[in-house]
Amino acid sequence: LNDAAIEWEEREGEWSEIEALIKEFLTEQSQTQAAVYGITMAQNILGDSDMIEVLNGCAESVKQHPNVAKIAERMAIVERTSKGQPFVDFEIVTADGVAKLSDYVGKGNVVLVDFWASWCGPCRREIPNVKAAYDEYKDKGFVVVGVPTNDIPENTLSALQEEGVDFPQMLGVERQAIGAKAYGVRGIPTMVLFDADGTILGRSNSIEALSEELAEALK
Repeated sequence: LNDAAIEWEEREGEWSEIEALIKEFLTEQSQTQAAVYGITMAQNILGDSDMIEVLNGCAESVKQHPNVAKIAERMAIVERTSKGQPFVDFEIVTADGVAKLSDYVGKGNVVLVDFWASWCGPCRREIPNVKAAYDEYKDKGFVVVGVPTNDIPENTLSALQEEGVDFPQMLGVERQAIGAKAYGVRGIPTMVLFDADGTILGRSNSIEALSEELAEALK
C-alpha cells in the first residue's frame, strides 16, 4: 500500500486514484489487522460514505482495535445523522442561557445548520453563498443557523460583523465543539439540511451541493 501511495504521489495522480487504492486494500484486508493501518490512513482521505462502507465490512477485531475504535465511533455518529435520519438534539451554554438545536429544528421550517469558524478560510468563502440562498428562500420558511466550532467567541462576533451575517448563531460562552461532535463533523464547513419535521435531507461542505434538496423541500 505504501509503495503504491508513493508511486501515486510521485506522478501526481488524480485524487480518485488514491481513494480507489485505499478502498481496494481495505476490502481485501477487511478481516485482518492490516486493515487497522489502512483505516488510520483512510480517515484523512475517504469521504464519510466510503468510510462507513469500509468499516461496516471490517471484522469486529479491527473495529475494536484502539487505533480504529474512535474512528468507528465517530463514523457511527455520522451514519446516525445522515440523510433520512431524524435530527439529533444538542445544547450549548450561551451568554443568554442555553441554546438547543431543537429551538430551531423541527418547528415547521426548513433549516440549514452551518458548522463553521472565523479562522476557517473555506467557511468564510462559503458565507456569501449561504447568504444568497437565505435571501432567496427566507420568505418561504427557510432558516439558517450558524454553529461556531472551536472558535473564540470574540473572533466569531468580529467575523459575523465583517461578513454581514444576520441569521442566528448558537454562540457559546467559550470555545466549544459540542454540536460538531453530536454530528460527527470531521472538518468545517459542514452543513446539515433539515426538513420541516426535523428529518435530515442531506449534509455537505457547500450550500450548492444541497441546492436540489433545498429547492424541493421549499416547493
